[in-house]
Amino acid sequence: MAVRGSATRRVPGNAMAGVLRDLNRQARVMKRRRDPDAPTEPMEPPRPAEPRRAPQLWSGPTATVATTDLFGQVRWDFPLPFEVAPVVSALAVADFGGPGDAVTAAILSVDEESVTVQVSIIGPGYVRSAREGVGVHLTAVRSTPVELG
Repeated sequence: MAVRGSATRRVPGNAMAGVLRDLNRQARVMKRRRDPDAPTEPMEPPRPAEPRRAPQLWSGPTATVATTDLFGQVRWDFPLPFEVAPVVSALAVADFGGPGDAVTAAILSVDEESVTVQVSIIGPGYVRSAREGVGVHLTAVRSTPVELG
């Protein structure tokens, strides 16, 4: 803690000196206090809270982890429909395949109520559907209409 006349206050051009001086002044000034015997203004009673309505359509982001079927596809039905087709992200996670193989997730269709994803294994010279049980991380976020032009 700084003391009056300390080195911090004596150095010309020291920005900290001004801060310490203001703190010292604020500590010495007594704040105005309200008279406890003064009459108070009557407060209006609080209004009752309006009941909240559940939204008819899904407006927040949602996510899930789904697994592929026999054909390497995933269909995810959203918990509640969106106003318009949402922005969807799909990430396939697989720990099999040979060196140089890649696992991809392609979004086949998206509408207000569901998304369909195809998971494929891509290797040197071939592309095949993923086997049953491959995990796919799916995220859907409400999209906002954009005017182009």
